[in-house]
Amino acid sequence: MLHDFKNVEYLLKGSLVQQRGWQILQECNVLKKLAAFHAVLTGTLPLDLFIAGKSDLDIVCFANDLSLFEQIVEHAFASYTAFEITRKNIRATPSVIARFQYQEFLFELFCQAIPVEKQYAFRHLCIEYSLLQHYGKPLKEQVLQLKQAGIKTEPAFAQALGLSGDPYESLLLLDVSTLPPLH
Repeated sequence: MLHDFKNVEYLLKGSLVQQRGWQILQECNVLKKLAAFHAVLTGTLPLDLFIAGKSDLDIVCFANDLSLFEQIVEHAFASYTAFEITRKNIRATPSVIARFQYQEFLFELFCQAIPVEKQYAFRHLCIEYSLLQHYGKPLKEQVLQLKQAGIKTEPAFAQALGLSGDPYESLLLLDVSTLPPLH
C-alpha cells in the first residue's frame, strides 16, 4: 500500500528525528507558505533515513511561473540563516533551488514546472519507501551505513541493491513487485 506523503502527520508516529522534523516544519510553517505550489516533503526524513549534518529537509514544489515561486520564497525565507536561491537546469528542466537553515535543520526547496508526483524526488521517495517495506531492516541498515560513509540516498539504494548505471534512473526502472531477495 502506498503511503500518503502529502500529509506530514505520519511524522508524529515516527522516530524522534521524524517527530522533531514535524515540529520544525510547523514552527517555520514552510509547507503552508508553499501550499500554493503543492509542496511535499521528500528525501530522507519521510523514510527515517535522516542523518544529522548530512541530510536536509527536501521539499519539492510545482510552479508554472518559476519567477513567482522565487519571489514568494525570497519573501518568506530570505531572513533565514544561510539563505540562497539559484536557478539551473536539472536534466534539461529549468529548476529553482532555495536553501536555508532553521534551527538545526537545513532545508532545500526544489521547484520545477512539472507536477510534484512526476518529479524525480517524489518518485524516488515512493520507490524507496516500497523497497524499505519489501526488504525491511536489512536494507535500511545497509543504506544508512552507506549514507554515513557519505554516499547520497539514491546511489546508496542502488549500491545496496546491486543496480548498475545511473542510480537516479535505475531506481525508476525497478518493479518492486518482482524484486529478488537482498544480497
